[in-house]
Order: sequence, then structure tokens, then C-alpha cells
Amino acid sequence: MFPIPCDFHLPLAASGFEFALQQPLFPGKLILWLLFMLSLLTWSIIVSKAITLWRMRRSDAEFTRHFRESRQPLELFERDYEDDLSMRWVVYQHGAKEAAYQMLGSPVRDETFSARLKGSDRLRRGQLESVREAFGRGKEAALAKMRDGLPILSATASGAPFVGLLGMGWILMKTFNGAPQNAQLGALSPGISGALAVLVVALLVTTPALFGHIVVAAIGRERMRLLEEFRADMFRLFERRYGRRDADAAEESAVTVEKPATERPFEDEGEFDDPGLETAVEDEEEWDTPD
Repeated sequence: MFPIPCDFHLPLAASGFEFALQQPLFPGKLILWLLFMLSLLTWSIIVSKAITLWRMRRSDAEFTRHFRESRQPLELFERDYEDDLSMRWVVYQHGAKEAAYQMLGSPVRDETFSARLKGSDRLRRGQLESVREAFGRGKEAALAKMRDGLPILSATASGAPFVGLLGMGWILMKTFNGAPQNAQLGALSPGISGALAVLVVALLVTTPALFGHIVVAAIGRERMRLLEEFRADMFRLFERRYGRRDADAAEESAVTVEKPATERPFEDEGEFDDPGLETAVEDEEEWDTPD
């Protein structure tokens, strides 16, 4: 249908990618370079996010173990226990710091902390509300850490196809504009192939970013659910341990957004069970340990 001259071998010998790379700095090389950098950024975020989520889960399990071994809820805070990778620690740290401030007037930890804590008054309703808000701020800070990197994946998944379409359209315009009026398909095929090659590169960049965003967002939603349960149980623990006895009647108003606990942790103040702290290793299907 479209006869191709036998001596027209040079354009046919060049692949689409080679033709795209042979273009001037703009649009060929510049757009391909931009897509290459977006690909590197996408894969670095995906790999680092996988490792970070695995470390977060391991750190949450470690924090849970230390918390179970403590004698009272503020013991880890008194010992200045820190683990920035544990999202449960982030929530706990915010609430414990506020509770210490409300009871002692200062969150400073020194050798007299335990003695001052034993001699302090129990928390009133307004003070408990401040502690509840602090736990909420801790949850938001933890979620912000887990969402780190997601906007870049989303932007790459949304923007890379348009970058590829820009390069594709530009190369096609140059190809058709530079071709003679009676040009046959063989003369146009390298330009068409080069334009499609740019679009293929854009799709290769978009696909991992899109699926990476979906997977990380799904894992993040499950972690958010567990973190909300942890926050609610931790506040109930502080309320029972450090709240005033006459504040029991105010429990419904102080915890209006809390779900009813399926288990009542710390029924005995001297015994530490797991207060709704689902161990982080229960989500083994989320991420396997990176090699």
C-alpha cells in the first residue's frame, strides 16, 4: 500500500528511541532526561518507603514490648525512651508529655520525677481533655510521617503522561513539518516511532509511580486505623490511671469520639496487659523484610 524505496535504509535502521535521542536539546533530550529523573525519584521513594514502613512496624513492636514491661504508663516517658521510627511512640510521647505537664506543671524529667508524680493530684476533666488533644496531635504527627513521599508519587503518576504527550506531539509536528508533501510512510516512520518512544518512556515512569502510590496508600490506611485504635486505648489508660475518681461521670463527654474498647486494658493498675496495642508484626502481609 505504501511502497518504500529500497535505498531508504538509514531512517529505517534507526529505532524510535534512537530517533528521539537524536533530536535537539528540546524537546527530545530534555523531555527524556526529565522522565529519567522522575523515574529515579519514583523508584527511590518506593524502595525507601518500603524499608521505612518495615522499620516502623518493627519499631512499633519494640515499643509495645517495652511498654508492656513498664510498671506505670509514664515510666517510658520518665526513662526518656525514644524511637522516632515508632508511630506508637510518637503518639505516646505527645500524650505523656502533656499528662506530665498537667500533673507536675513541667514535663522536665529528673531524679525527683517519680516522687513528684506520686505526690501529684489526679487530672481534672479539663486537664484530661488537654491530654486527649495531645494524643490526637501525636496521631496527626505520626500520620504525616507515614504520608511522606506520597505527594511526589501522585504528582509523578499524574504528570509523567502529559510530559510524554508533550514530547510526542512536538516530535510529530517536527516530523510532519519537515517532510515533503509527497513523502511516503517510510520517510515518516522514524519520526512517528520516535514520538511513540517518548510516550512509552512516560508510561514506564507512570506505571510504578501509580501502583506504588496505590499500595503505599492502602498500607497507610490500615496503619491509620490501628493507630487510631492505639490512640483511643492509650487515652483511656491515662484517664483511668491518672484521672480523678469523681471524673468517671464525665467519661462520655471527654471521650465522645472514642470507640468502645473490645478489651479493658489495665483492669488492675499493677498489671500491664496490652492496651489495644496490636503488635505491629500482625500485618505481615503489608511488607516483607527488604533484602
